[in-house]
Amino acid sequence: MTLTETLAWMPDSLSAAVGLYSFWQGLELAWLRDPVFDVRGVWNEFCGRFFV
Repeated sequence: MTLTETLAWMPDSLSAAVGLYSFWQGLELAWLRDPVFDVRGVWNEFCGRFFV
């Protein structure tokens, strides 16, 4: 199952999938640059806005 299929409940699932994937990649890069970066905190804040 693709990310787009998983997000099929969203009005524009392709755009949502691209946004979610891009955000996650950014989190990974931030964590690689700074291992004490609060990935979980930023992720939880994002999810509170994204999955509504």
